[in-house]
Amino acid sequence: MKSTTQEQITIGMFIINDNGEIFLRQHYDDATGIRTWNTPCLVHDGQASTVYTAANNYLQSLGLHGELHEVFGKEHAIIVLTTFSTTEVSPHSTDYAWHDMHRVVRDTRERPAHYASLLRTSLEGIVLYLKTHLKNSITVGNFTRFEL
Repeated sequence: MKSTTQEQITIGMFIINDNGEIFLRQHYDDATGIRTWNTPCLVHDGQASTVYTAANNYLQSLGLHGELHEVFGKEHAIIVLTTFSTTEVSPHSTDYAWHDMHRVVRDTRERPAHYASLLRTSLEGIVLYLKTHLKNSITVGNFTRFEL
């Protein structure tokens, strides 16, 4: 009998607004016994027509929308550029919050135990992608004032 189950993949959602903030969620890490910050993650099970459709549905469940950029490396990641600000989004849970991107980059180096592995290992590549995208993009909306 042929199996119809497809492999599930976890996709880190790097949601970044034009104020230079990244949207993170806090969760309890069973391995370390502490609460750590990570990107919201989407588990894609192949049921949605595309990863983008699944990502848009996930964003809508958070009350967000934005421009999606799919990035694959060691980990699957989607970068979402949005114009939402800290005052416009009130997540369903206090486990979600906007954080200054500069502070997160610095803190992942100074206090790595406070951040999940996916975030720490992907963050520099995400920053590089954003710098390249914003430098080469003709129309970047409000992101012209976004600086890394």
